[in-house]
Amino acid sequence: MTSDTSAKGMLLLISALLAAMAAEFDEARILAARGTEILDSLGRSVGLAAISTWTSAIDLLDGDAEAAERALRAALAQLEQAGQLANLASVAAQLAETLVVAGQFEEAARFAAESERAAASDDIHAQIAWRVARAKVSSGLGAADRAEIVAREAVELATTTDSPFFAAEALEALAAALAAGGHEAEAHVTAGGALELYQAKGNVAAAARIKAARRAGRTASTPG
Repeated sequence: MTSDTSAKGMLLLISALLAAMAAEFDEARILAARGTEILDSLGRSVGLAAISTWTSAIDLLDGDAEAAERALRAALAQLEQAGQLANLASVAAQLAETLVVAGQFEEAARFAAESERAAASDDIHAQIAWRVARAKVSSGLGAADRAEIVAREAVELATTTDSPFFAAEALEALAAALAAGGHEAEAHVTAGGALELYQAKGNVAAAARIKAARRAGRTASTPG
């Protein structure tokens, strides 16, 4: 019975993330609250911390970086206390990305480094995640060359998986690095590759984010 109930909680959280990808944020938050309540009632607090990347992704897709930051900081502290290094890498990487959104690049760099240290060499997702985070941090700090190098590493790693989401995230980071380095035409094409992957998987919210970034890039490159 317990495993069935745990499975229900996990399914609700997966459904919540899918709803957020479809930009159905009210439904996503209702489902996430139900799933979280079930798992929390079963004493799965560390498990919830490990998948905080799912629930915080709902906030990020909805443009609420502050809520995502609070959740990820709490989850990271819990994982550190429990010694759960395997999950710590992905949570730290997402916190770094969240801080980039908030413009807190120096602190974001610290968490990107923490993610890199915690990432197991055979954990492809973690290896991609810290590189994506590092690329976005480096772009924000004006180190476009370094950002491009690690973003290309992330893209290459993503090609060894069958996950279009990993590939899209890596391409999005590479597009940001290229734009930061003044390579606008290549950045536009690369962002288009990420956009196609997001759209193919029904991630409406992420696709909208890329479209907005591409419009902003064109506006910034247009003389006033």
